[in-house]
Amino acid sequence: MRHWMEATRGLEVAIELKDAHWLLVSTLLPDTVPALSPRLILAIAVMAAIVGLVATLTVQRLTAPLALLAGAATRIGKDVHAAPLAVTGSIEMRQAAQSLNTMQAKLQRMIESRTNMLAAISHDLRTELQLLRLRIEGLEPLDEKEKLLGTLANMEGMLTATLAYARDEASTEPKRPTEIDALIGSIVDDLVDAGLPVTFEPPATPVVVECQPTALRRALRNLMDNAIKYGKSADVSLRSSANSVEIDIEDKGPGIPELELRRVIEPFYRLETSRNRDAGGMGLGLAIASSIAEAHGGSVRLVNRPSGGLTATLRLPH
Repeated sequence: MRHWMEATRGLEVAIELKDAHWLLVSTLLPDTVPALSPRLILAIAVMAAIVGLVATLTVQRLTAPLALLAGAATRIGKDVHAAPLAVTGSIEMRQAAQSLNTMQAKLQRMIESRTNMLAAISHDLRTELQLLRLRIEGLEPLDEKEKLLGTLANMEGMLTATLAYARDEASTEPKRPTEIDALIGSIVDDLVDAGLPVTFEPPATPVVVECQPTALRRALRNLMDNAIKYGKSADVSLRSSANSVEIDIEDKGPGIPELELRRVIEPFYRLETSRNRDAGGMGLGLAIASSIAEAHGGSVRLVNRPSGGLTATLRLPH
């Protein structure tokens, strides 16, 4: 015969044996707890945190090579002469890095070959133009001779501008920390000494940017020349923030039609309807400035001011 008693936390069982003895068995029952006890919730939270951390580290480890390749491709897009990507990591990563470096080397050779070709063509054409000039010198009447000589001068100017544009794109000038305000100040001083209407109020503290100073000087000089040539004056200002440096060059000209603002930056595009036709130029000044800015990871933007005139903004990363 069996008997049992159940208490709040205990259980006792009595079993009658054949020899009239009894076997007593007692035990404690486990505490009953809610389905979601604080201890269980804490355990689940710790497990979820560990799983999340492991998953994040795994995803970062898998995507880091892709981010590295994307960054290298972006650098090449801005500067084809940027340092090549280190060939390290997994087999796939090394193969991708080597392919990217090979593509970069091919681009460098292509640009160098194009520049050399343009230089050779320019030399040959200059020789032929010089022969034409000598022959024209003996022609009559005088007015026709002057017209022909003017045409030859324009052709020589186009050759010079084209070669300069190609050389700027292939520039390998090293970057170094440069005080932009001092660079602007030296350009403005040269223009003021030449009697040109240019103003610049330097900031209270120097603004230092990693750049190619010679190339940047040419870009700024082109923008200032443009403002003076087509807009009567150039008022230069400099703004600096945590992420960028912006150089504004304002003129007092007629501005540019909104639909033409982007096109005037294209090489050899000349807008003669709203700008001074007698000012000359080959339509490369803005294109060269934009190309130099993009090589620095920046940009050139043109905006018509409501009060009149045009503002050219050269932005550089800081």
